[in-house]
Amino acid sequence: MHSSSCFRFSHIRIHARSLAIIVTSSMDITLVEITKNNIAAFKKLNISLFPVHYSGRFYQDVLKNPRFSRLALITGTDLHLEKPESEESPTEQTLHKKRKMDPIAMAVVSCTLLKDRSVLYITTLGCLVYYRRRGIASKLLVFVLDLAQREHVTSVELHVQTCNEAALAFYRYHGFKVTATVPRYYKYLKDADAFQLQKLPPFLDTHVELRDETSRDETLRDVVSRNETT
Repeated sequence: MHSSSCFRFSHIRIHARSLAIIVTSSMDITLVEITKNNIAAFKKLNISLFPVHYSGRFYQDVLKNPRFSRLALITGTDLHLEKPESEESPTEQTLHKKRKMDPIAMAVVSCTLLKDRSVLYITTLGCLVYYRRRGIASKLLVFVLDLAQREHVTSVELHVQTCNEAALAFYRYHGFKVTATVPRYYKYLKDADAFQLQKLPPFLDTHVELRDETSRDETLRDVVSRNETT
């Protein structure tokens, strides 16, 4: 099974009843192939993330062509800290044993080849709200663009709802351009119109290599602002 390199971030949870602080000191993000063992998690995320229903045939194709899809998992270690009962030493904390986290599925990507294998089309790419703005979606997109280079396609394409400003800003930041507006593309949705987006070679460039999250957020806000005024 192929998996990409990992990266880490920290997270803190507070258990109010016991005054315990749980610090997830090490959280690794790993992209794994879709298999029969994790296809249920892949389906659940698709249902949670996207307004479009995907058929059983779609999931069969994902299993038949595992190199075109990935499931993003979090793994890591929790450190349990408890505040002492005595008020004489309020800054002291008791360190308890480390606990390995169970893997958490929180993001997905899938794509397919179209037009005589000359276009790599992104079918799904999304991350649960709680885990956004940590570079995870960009990591998924790097997977797609690296695949595009290896498949020697002429473009990477997808459709985005015209009302989805965050997604539009994200793809524009990574070098995609709107090539068409498709009325009623999502015919079963209230907001049915879509933008068709396209990225041409070179697929992997400096925009894909994330700088710090602050500069990325500022760039996305700038793109959305320009979009609102044009």
